[in-house]
Amino acid sequence: MSGGYDQGLSNALGWDFQLKVQKYIKLNYKGEQPVGSAFIIDTGINGIKLIHCPTMQKASIIKDDFIIYTCTDLDCYVL
Repeated sequence: MSGGYDQGLSNALGWDFQLKVQKYIKLNYKGEQPVGSAFIIDTGINGIKLIHCPTMQKASIIKDDFIIYTCTDLDCYVL
């Protein structure tokens, strides 16, 4: 969570938020959240919650934006 969009979130929400997400992943996914899974986490700021959904197993340079689009183009419904 230290580059691009993730870094922007960490800058806005505080780096302790990154630690909170990592702790959740350690406790609920045995340290590695699978690509395609997602969870909702409270930011601790004004009741704002975020959905955490990884698009790659390990951080890497994105050579083709279409790959990320394909990974995240899902029909999602909020219940």
